[in-house]
Amino acid sequence: MEAKKKGKGKIIILLILTVVLAVGTVIGIHFVRQSMNYLTTDNARVTTTLIAINPDIPGTLERFTVSEGSYVTENEILGWVQNGEALRSPVDGLVLYTSAVQEQFVSPHEPVAIIADLNNIHIQANIEETDITSLYRGQPVTVTIDTFGNREFNGYISEIGRATNAELSGQALFFNTGGTFTRVTHLIPIEVIITDDVELDNFIGVNARVRIPLRGDDSIPVSGNIPVQSDDSVITSGAVESTQSRNVYSMLDNRIEQINVKVGDIVEAGDILAVLDTGDVDLIIAQHRLELEALQQTLELTAAFQGTQRTLQGQINQSTLQENIRLFDEASKNLENNTNLHILTAQTVFNSAEIAVVIAQTNYGNALNGNTLSITLEEIAILEANHENLKLLYEVGGISRNELQQSEDVLTLARSGFGNASQSNETIIEQLALMLEAAIIARDDAAILLEAAVIAAGQELNMLRSNITIAEITANSGVADIAAELEAIRITSAIQLLEITIQMLEKQLENSTIKTPVSGTVTAVLANEGDFGAGLLFVIEDTDSLRVITSIREYDIARIYEGMEVTITAGGIEHTGIISRISPAAIVGSPVVEFEVEVLITSEKAGLRIGMSTRIEINIGGITQ
Repeated sequence: MEAKKKGKGKIIILLILTVVLAVGTVIGIHFVRQSMNYLTTDNARVTTTLIAINPDIPGTLERFTVSEGSYVTENEILGWVQNGEALRSPVDGLVLYTSAVQEQFVSPHEPVAIIADLNNIHIQANIEETDITSLYRGQPVTVTIDTFGNREFNGYISEIGRATNAELSGQALFFNTGGTFTRVTHLIPIEVIITDDVELDNFIGVNARVRIPLRGDDSIPVSGNIPVQSDDSVITSGAVESTQSRNVYSMLDNRIEQINVKVGDIVEAGDILAVLDTGDVDLIIAQHRLELEALQQTLELTAAFQGTQRTLQGQINQSTLQENIRLFDEASKNLENNTNLHILTAQTVFNSAEIAVVIAQTNYGNALNGNTLSITLEEIAILEANHENLKLLYEVGGISRNELQQSEDVLTLARSGFGNASQSNETIIEQLALMLEAAIIARDDAAILLEAAVIAAGQELNMLRSNITIAEITANSGVADIAAELEAIRITSAIQLLEITIQMLEKQLENSTIKTPVSGTVTAVLANEGDFGAGLLFVIEDTDSLRVITSIREYDIARIYEGMEVTITAGGIEHTGIISRISPAAIVGSPVVEFEVEVLITSEKAGLRIGMSTRIEINIGGITQ
């Protein structure tokens, strides 16, 4: 009985061992098959290109508009540093980190923000060097991401590294003639693009697992966007941008009364972008027009009655003749001795404007040459003396408020130049160029006024000389019909002066309306209502001429050429284009050897907007999808 029980126990144990051995054999065969047919690694993570935003110069951070977690678009202004260039995002991205605080000091050596490029999110996996020869670009893979559990995503290998991680990090072993050597299997990075629809913006840095079929596997579907034969096509990407960008400036320093656009608005050529406050200029123009119209009507009446009102008068009063001679002598002496009030006023304004041009030219030249900006106290003293003279003339009604304001502007410019003499040359050359252009315009306007004053003085002297001649003729002959001609000359001179004044005021009024010179999209607004409007206000990019700037690796660059047709996919819509330019030199600072390539979009632009991400496929010899 006991023998039977022992026999049954041995049989049961034998059956159990058989089952275990069979299961183990199946599992072993499965793992062997997996190792032969698949390459799997857990050394992978979600990553992208991280871009540091650094100011170009040290200074106070006057404004910063984004925070951690903010989404930004390509070329979006993030903030300003005092006397520096605007801080812009070079890509569409997500702000991962920022230490920026407004009104605090920042330095070019420390980034104010770190931005993740949302157009370049991929899986980076590290493959042992012994397995790297089994891989090729375009090879299909499956990816699991820890955040999504066991869910599998389809993708393909887009790039295979040309160096090991140890070489890239500077930790590669070197050979020596003594000691011992430990052989280490190195890792080579690869990039994997996920083709399934999944949002990874908020999962940068999350761990992943990559499984790569080595002998072909029907269980891994090949997405329609994976180029299986990488030798027949080149796949790259880039963002849509305009081939032309126009900066819109204001030459007036008036306050900005109204801004009509914001970043992203589409405008047509001639649209009004902003309006500057012109004060009472339009009312002054209207008043001068009424005066001009009245003078023109008077001139017409004088001309009409000139032929019909020829009346004989008696002998002209001798005292009238003597009065005309006195007025002529006084006007002649004033002209000869340079004491004519109108000419003196115009000459003073011109001298101030001429000095302002010299000051602006000096500062601009010094800034270009890297010299210290300077202005002498003697030059400032000259401007101050001229300005005091203009104040006295203004108080007695000799000049207008606009002429006095022009002198104040010149004096302010000179004083600011003297202030720079004790400082380092941090002045922006573009601002100095604008100030120089404004000073030249002011000088040219002053020259016109001076010329008009000289002409008017000469005309006045001619009129007085004519008065004497006519008075003498009238006194001798008793004919007084020439008085109408004298009145016509006086009215004509007044009309000419009014027309010059109106033209200058209309030019100022025209410049106060800021219009876009081209059709396009507003990509930057550098002005605020209430600020002074001199300088760069807007950036407009032409949406009728679009391109994509991309980069091609060195081992693909020899297979493409200018004029080659490409397919551009943006927003799920395919467009056509051509390669218009290939850079002759590699991109400086790139971790791999790449060349910049410009692709012109030649098809209809429907659905395309500046800043959109694109996928570019350059078909070299046909691909298998």
